[in-house]
Amino acid sequence: MNKEIIKIPIFGIQNAGKTSLIRTLQREFNAITKLKPTKGIERQTLNLLEKKILIWDLGGQEKYRDSYLEKKAEVVFSDIDQALYVIDIQDQESFEKSINYFTEVRNKISDYSPDTKISILIHKFDPGMEQDADNMKMLDVLKQKFIEIAAPLKINLYHTTIFNPISIIHAFSRPILGNSTLYDNLGILFDDFCNKNQSTQILDFIIIFSDELIEVASYFKPNIEQIKLRDVAHSLFQKFTKKTMALKEITFQTDYTIVEMRQFNSNNKRFYFTYGYDTQNSSNIDTIRGDITGLLDAVEKLMIYF
Repeated sequence: MNKEIIKIPIFGIQNAGKTSLIRTLQREFNAITKLKPTKGIERQTLNLLEKKILIWDLGGQEKYRDSYLEKKAEVVFSDIDQALYVIDIQDQESFEKSINYFTEVRNKISDYSPDTKISILIHKFDPGMEQDADNMKMLDVLKQKFIEIAAPLKINLYHTTIFNPISIIHAFSRPILGNSTLYDNLGILFDDFCNKNQSTQILDFIIIFSDELIEVASYFKPNIEQIKLRDVAHSLFQKFTKKTMALKEITFQTDYTIVEMRQFNSNNKRFYFTYGYDTQNSSNIDTIRGDITGLLDAVEKLMIYF
């Protein structure tokens, strides 16, 4: 998919957190605490990566859900490029209702837009929850349930929380980017690089950001602590201003992580090759900076297809 206009509806029952996801993506953090339930359909247009992104925020109250599935089905479900479905992992009492609604949404997508890719956002998975075995078991059960219901439609699964904006950028970026082949190939390149030898395994993550802070590709070390990414995200959103965007290199440090960003250009667009490593590994980073420069050269060659 390489379209200039992309339609992305966001489904989920009430209070799943759909609107807060959009506000976080737009960096409107102050508005999150003042949000009211969405009534009906709220349409927003975002201009990102030289594309017009049409986001349909679909209110999750039952009366609205019934309307989408019946009277407005053709309007809502036709011409979808990507669909997002949000479930609140902290509201276990709503799981059955949410899963049933997803089943109905999946059937309508299959009828009207069968080539659509669906992203499941398991939301409110806050930093620290991954350290509880019961939470992880519940997460695995939910994932498997969604995979079974969605088949044969393709789905991607994400953990998101407003306390870690990077998790939200990560979940939205593939649908917004559209070019999943490039996204996947860069991800494979990063994975191979970070695991090729012991020295490069010190990297916690690699992310390519656009100057709109949309993720073009990424790698995250398996089982990375979400608290570390939360702190990186907060610092990143503070540091990444119009002033710093003009800099060729940006470096900042949190309690746990050192982050380095290198600016490069591709097809007259500006991007930031970003990587982070634990503060305890700072003495080892000099040994792989040359390899990182070589990796960035490989990235720039692939990015001409962006």
